[in-house]
Amino acid sequence: MTMPDSATVALAALAELAGIPEDDWCDGTIADLGLRFHRLEALDRLVHSLLSAIDQTLVDSMDEDIAAFPGGRLHRTEKESSAWKTKESAKHLRDDLTRAVADNIALDVATGDLDPMKRNVARATMALALEAIPSFSSLNKAGRERLGLHIGDYRDFATHYKVTVEALDDE
Repeated sequence: MTMPDSATVALAALAELAGIPEDDWCDGTIADLGLRFHRLEALDRLVHSLLSAIDQTLVDSMDEDIAAFPGGRLHRTEKESSAWKTKESAKHLRDDLTRAVADNIALDVATGDLDPMKRNVARATMALALEAIPSFSSLNKAGRERLGLHIGDYRDFATHYKVTVEALDDE
């Protein structure tokens, strides 16, 4: 038995799925919709996995950052990413930021002493502000330099590549 061409199978599946109006996808009982939803989620996971595998193969095998293929062009681009070093890193960053800001605010430049009352007010202010800020994962350069914090202490950085498609037609 001959295996079908994967690009042909993908095009046929796309044509089949696109041929069903969205209203038809959303019409039916909860059981019908749940079954469709479940199957489309499984299809989404499979397609995502296949796309990731092809993307990595292209990244590894492209000699240039632009390559032509029938119907379009591939573009390989460099992407920077980062992730917390540990699951506690975000908390450590917030704690260190709070301490650095409080110490900076509480510093009496004339004596070099830290005013404990100013420090407590600054810590309380930071604690309230950080409750209101849902999340952050970086610090502005000026703040890092002034407060002596290094984002690399909290996050790991990596460079990877991603391939995108510039299609010449709408297949």
